[in-house]
Amino acid sequence: MTIPSLISSYKKKVIETKLVHFYSTFNQALNRAKVDYGDFSQWKLLTYESTEEEVKLFHETYIKPYIKVAKTEYETIDSTPRIIDYLNNGSVVVIGFESWMFFPDSKDFKLLVVGEDDEQYNYPDRKQSGISWFTFLFRPNYDNVYHKNRGLEPYKGDKFDGTKESLINDTALGCNAENDMSRERAYCAALIQMNNWKIPDDYFYKF
Repeated sequence: MTIPSLISSYKKKVIETKLVHFYSTFNQALNRAKVDYGDFSQWKLLTYESTEEEVKLFHETYIKPYIKVAKTEYETIDSTPRIIDYLNNGSVVVIGFESWMFFPDSKDFKLLVVGEDDEQYNYPDRKQSGISWFTFLFRPNYDNVYHKNRGLEPYKGDKFDGTKESLINDTALGCNAENDMSRERAYCAALIQMNNWKIPDDYFYKF
């Protein structure tokens, strides 16, 4: 293999490994919390009306006791409270109400969300969705077969029909090169999951 091919292969492997680690570790934590607090239907889940105090209480009740992280921050991003967990392997997860943004590399989080010289938080660069960050969903009360009564899962919206093609070709959320401005490529994590947590050979971006 050439040097560029080796570098690309290494970068893909790092992302794959961290995606699996994030998915399994946080679901293990949620399942442990279920032992103490009952089924998800009994939890006080976050909503768009949740206050900063409620967001912090959710994290301290259902997540923090069950998982080790390097650092946690509670911040407000564009008037919306968020939980930011820095993981021990150098990745970051931004926990919103239902949508969780996972950054395999904390440097990308700092660059795309915080900004290198900017202390104000912003939405991440949508062009980097599926490249530097991936969308997951924790919404067990969502009437969707892929999320209802489930833990943390890669985002699968109502238009997902269970096929690889729908994860790629959806005009709003598909994991393809065209979806880079108005909406993020929210289906990219699901596409990788469908491929046994391996980035497909025909993935839109070559790492």
